[in-house]
Amino acid sequence: MFYFMSVVLAAMAPMLFSSVSSTVNNVEMEYAAEPTLSATESEHGVAEQDLDIDDLDLGVNEPMLSVNEIAELIKGKGRLITPGMNPSDYIATLREPWKEIAFSEDAEILSSVSFSFDKVFEYSQWESLLFDLAKHEDVRLYEIGETMQGRKIYSVEVGSAEKTVLLSAGVHAREIGGVYLLYQMLKEKVEEAEKDDAARQSLMDSVKFAAVVLANPDGYAYYAATGSPIKSNNQYGAGNGIDINRSFPVSYGGILLGVAKSGGDFPNGPAAANYSGPTLGCAKETQALMRFYSKYIAVENSAVAYIDIHQQGRVVYRSTRIDGVDDTGPNHQFGQRLVDYLGYRFAPYEAFNGGEGGTTARMVMDLSLGFKMGRFGVLGLPVEGEALPLALYKDMPNYLDYYPNNASIPSITLEITKTDYSKGPLRNVRDAKAEYSKYKYSGFLALAANEAAIMENHSGDAEAN
Repeated sequence: MFYFMSVVLAAMAPMLFSSVSSTVNNVEMEYAAEPTLSATESEHGVAEQDLDIDDLDLGVNEPMLSVNEIAELIKGKGRLITPGMNPSDYIATLREPWKEIAFSEDAEILSSVSFSFDKVFEYSQWESLLFDLAKHEDVRLYEIGETMQGRKIYSVEVGSAEKTVLLSAGVHAREIGGVYLLYQMLKEKVEEAEKDDAARQSLMDSVKFAAVVLANPDGYAYYAATGSPIKSNNQYGAGNGIDINRSFPVSYGGILLGVAKSGGDFPNGPAAANYSGPTLGCAKETQALMRFYSKYIAVENSAVAYIDIHQQGRVVYRSTRIDGVDDTGPNHQFGQRLVDYLGYRFAPYEAFNGGEGGTTARMVMDLSLGFKMGRFGVLGLPVEGEALPLALYKDMPNYLDYYPNNASIPSITLEITKTDYSKGPLRNVRDAKAEYSKYKYSGFLALAANEAAIMENHSGDAEAN
């Protein structure tokens, strides 16, 4: 049995909030430290739901190794850039309950906010839009977390089929076009199901959709109000914060492979982009997404694909194996289908160098492969009772023999049109509007669901054989 020692982690930097009011592209926006509740909150109830994780093997629930112990164990193999997440904090994060927003049967669809690609919505208006969407049949809305500045993070579930396609957008603050695009796709799917019995039946029998439409509300609000093109969650104010898409405790997280590397791309303090945090997994937005992924991957075992929408130039990235093998498995196949449909570019395979905190897509892949939380503070490949990070796993003789035989669910980063952020948020949104029409996004969810279901069926056949 391994001997576990406690670790003293770096203290969180103080959180500085301020209020900002400005006009962006003739749209009056307000960024507030303590946002007010939307008017829709008087029309619903909230029911807490615990994730049933008691019977799941999530890894160790003991203190993490100290920074010095980790540094010694990886000496000559890599360099610690960011400490991981204490396993007990990881378990506690997953135990935090979801809150289902329950509407009365006679709740009316609000008309106070109409969706449009021609305006920059405030956060409270996005709340109203999500509440309106959830009042439709076969749509459920959950509160899965809260930001440092008090804004709620929601997920929406469309359909009631057993299998689920997961989606997210707005992880990076400035990439708000994806938020609009994802909402429009879900809205069209809901409206189509209400008008067409076959479409509705598909959502009941084939694949449902679970989506975090706005994953970074604080960062969104700051960008919308100021036009400053940050990626972070603005946790420390003035556009500085944690980059949610660099903050997950994944298998390559926090340890830079190759001691000769400088690590210059990994800020050691709050920044507009790329800062992983004082420890991995400490950002509230990161924790909310971890609960979201765990519900459908670990608890329900219903996820068949994941797509995270970003805004960096019509590229599809697939999550790759951490062992360096460029396989042609589910990630490649699913990504290729999306490329063929959209006419986007498929990003070439890139081996991991590690160092940064993990991305959303990597977190999903690690969870679906059955990686466990270990004493290094990251999800690791289970090898002889230890959850090993990438730095140690790749140093083992015959390390390929330990890689899981089960195929991961497809985990894709979808980069839509690249925007000139200097033109302001409204230009960003209108670029997304043009993208939606030109690249046939009205049929995108149907394609993604169909391809994911096909690959899931093939996977099931293979396991049966």
